[in-house]
This record gives sequence, structure tokens and C-alpha cells, in this order.
Amino acid sequence: MTISPQEKLKAELEICAIHEDRLKIAIKHLSLILPLTPRIFEAPQDNNLAFLDMVTTRFAKLQDALGKKVFPLILKLTGDFDEQETFIDRLNRLERLGVIDSVQKWQELRDIRNIIAHEYENDLNALCKGLNYFIEKCDPLLEMLGNIKKYIARHHLL
Repeated sequence: MTISPQEKLKAELEICAIHEDRLKIAIKHLSLILPLTPRIFEAPQDNNLAFLDMVTTRFAKLQDALGKKVFPLILKLTGDFDEQETFIDRLNRLERLGVIDSVQKWQELRDIRNIIAHEYENDLNALCKGLNYFIEKCDPLLEMLGNIKKYIARHHLL
């Protein structure tokens, strides 16, 4: 049985919704202890560490799902997918279509994700600075997801 691109897109958006919900839960909890300072790591509470892990993991999973699954499906459904083009070419096409605001914003979010992937456990000041910056940038990723959903609805891709 072949699954249509619309069905695949719907399934991927459901996965994105899970990441979105968990990311929002983590951000809400962490907002009570922001900005992070080295002191939070000197006597860490398990739930704070769990929410820090959740926010970084869900950000990464959401970004991966969008970039690897949702973007190609949108391009297929709009008839603009080229299997041979590079990811940056796809991002440029998504920007031209109005799916994403800008390629630069996407790349900045990707860079932020990569920053946090390098843990600075020996330098708590650097770790806190990186995590605080990272948490601030969750909203732009969530806004981008919202815009993508609006595009999909506006163009009746589901």
C-alpha cells in the first residue's frame, strides 16, 4: 500500500506537534529559573536538568523533522521538488514560495542548535550563556513552525 505525500505530511506534522508541545512544556518550566546561572548546576535539581535536556532534544528533533521530512514533502506537493538539488537550494525555493521567512533565519537556528551540541561542562559560565541564548531562540523556531502550518493550510496541501 502506497502512502500519499499528503498522508506522509500529515503524519510528519503530527510528530512535529509532539515536539512542539514538549518544547513548550520545557520552556514554561525553565522560565521559572531563567536566566540560568552556574549556581543551578552546583546543586542541580533533577527536574531542571530533565527540562534542559528536553528543550535541547525537542528543538533538535523539531528542526530535523522540518528539514528532512516536512520541507521535501511541501516541495513535492507544490511540484517544486528536485531530488538532485542541494539543501540550500531547497531552502531558497521554500523562501521564494513563502514557506519560510528566510534562509538566513533557518541557518541561524541551525547554528544555534549546533552551539548547544558542544557541551561546555567544564566551563559553567559558557554553558549557561549558551543555554540562555538557545532557550531565547526556541520562539523563532516555533514561530517558523506556525508559519509553515499556515502555508500548508492556505495552499490546501493536506
